Amino acid sequence: MASPSSALLHPAWVVPARRTFVARFLNAFVCCTWYLWPSAFRSPSVAKLRAFAGFPKLLDPFEDRDAFDLMYERQCALAREGGSGNHQLSQLGVFMVAIAVLVNIRTRKEMASAPPPPPGPPRTRVFIGGPFRTGTTLLQRLLSVNAACKSFSLREFRNPIAPGRTPIQGLLSIIRLLAPHLLSIHPMAIDEPEECIFLLHMSVPLTGLFTVVAPVCEWHQELLPHMPTAYACYSERLERVAALYASPAQTHLILKCPCHGYFIDALHASGSGTREQQRHGERYCMLRTYRRDLVSVAGSLASLMRAMHDAVCVCVDLAAIEEVAVQSVVMQLGQLRRTNELAKQDPRMLVIDVDFDDLVTRPSPTIEAVCGLLGLPFDTQSTAAILAQAEKSRKQKDRYASYHGWKLQERSIAMLRQCEKEMATLYDPIKVVRA
Repeated sequence: MASPSSALLHPAWVVPARRTFVARFLNAFVCCTWYLWPSAFRSPSVAKLRAFAGFPKLLDPFEDRDAFDLMYERQCALAREGGSGNHQLSQLGVFMVAIAVLVNIRTRKEMASAPPPPPGPPRTRVFIGGPFRTGTTLLQRLLSVNAACKSFSLREFRNPIAPGRTPIQGLLSIIRLLAPHLLSIHPMAIDEPEECIFLLHMSVPLTGLFTVVAPVCEWHQELLPHMPTAYACYSERLERVAALYASPAQTHLILKCPCHGYFIDALHASGSGTREQQRHGERYCMLRTYRRDLVSVAGSLASLMRAMHDAVCVCVDLAAIEEVAVQSVVMQLGQLRRTNELAKQDPRMLVIDVDFDDLVTRPSPTIEAVCGLLGLPFDTQSTAAILAQAEKSRKQKDRYASYHGWKLQERSIAMLRQCEKEMATLYDPIKVVRA
């Protein structure tokens, strides 16, 4: 692997082991047929994509129309320009961005005419947050094996009106061809529990696929004013998804925070459930993962971002990727501090911290401890399912273990080591009894 400290633009296609014949054929097909595609995909704009979807106006009771139109247009503009800075989108990448916006608009169209969901039983929302690459996906999947818990899959998030096929299945198939290592570093499957970003994306399009070349940390300040409206919309849509896919016996929703909790104030404002639940003062939980070695965290995140760029970019700027990865970790400190402040101010908010090392080395007793704090049952059947899920995650990671070997620059390491000291004061991990 080329040195991440190099500022040289590194062509993604020079890694033949990760580019199959089918992948090269797909790229060639896209290039050959580029000028035959509708203009809405070659040079996307909000007006073109709305017209293509047959939905000229967005009809959402929570929508800040001007602000969200701006977000749509920004995403389309960056696609037309081929990316942001040194993150140059391929023609396939531009097409995928246009498809993401189009699917978003069509889903809004369906939801605008859909009847309201039937009222469901009250459910506790458990939001899993923490910096990227600290075990949030693993924690969600381990908890989701509990019969009293429900985590929503990609298929369910992308079909909030009724069960069915979702275009994201085609997207995953393309990614498997172009960057199989991406789905090993961060396992994604159509019917596995997934992050709530896929539901929030229906409110704020810039938090969707285009975060590959415009990471949330770069657009945090621009997105911030619109997040209360976006999260209010997200919360109501979450109720719709829960009414459709969660059974009455599933009393706890295990939700991986959109953007890993970057917008904690907006999440807190909407996080305790519906307005009816808020009136009754029901509690909700922030479940945070704590990984002490932030150098490993940033290196793993940089590897993940590199894999994303392999899929949709013409070239990969390794130095820029490292800078964004480190910045993303550093920015989480402010959100962690704010979470602690909110927990002190609001008695409805329960914060539980889980040590990454406990989660990896002792998954069963760790989940048992978490279940005890959440008031959830735990039995031997859960233990077997937890161990099976943990082993599955380990095997997926080991397939591309060498791809995690990102060597950070010394100045990045120094910054992260300083952050580790502050982060240690913000967490209070639960104590797990050693077997």
